[in-house]
Amino acid sequence: WLRHAASGPAPVPDPFSALSVEDLRDIARRLGVPRQVLMAFRNRRVILSTVPKPFLARLADRLSTAPEQLLRALSLPASLDPAQSYRSDRKPVASDAVSFEQTLIDADVPEDKRAELMSEAA
Repeated sequence: WLRHAASGPAPVPDPFSALSVEDLRDIARRLGVPRQVLMAFRNRRVILSTVPKPFLARLADRLSTAPEQLLRALSLPASLDPAQSYRSDRKPVASDAVSFEQTLIDADVPEDKRAELMSEAA
């Protein structure tokens, strides 16, 4: 079994797993987005192809991880927020992934800030 387990792909570390609420708040503030946007990334609900590369680079930097490693972690199947299952009447399901811009709209990011975040020069 050990030989078989060693031959499989190495697990992809989750860059969000060790972050405290304070850490998330600080990263969100530094990126200029609400924490709700970071939660969408953590739960893998953002379509990565819609995120500007400069924003992903800044996010990777704030998470102290390489951009490639962040992309691998965010490319895994969507995860559920553990709080969603607490006292739920039925089993929660992962919501569909949405574009980065829609994530910003859902988080009530003002239009001028959205345009700044969506631009390649951001």
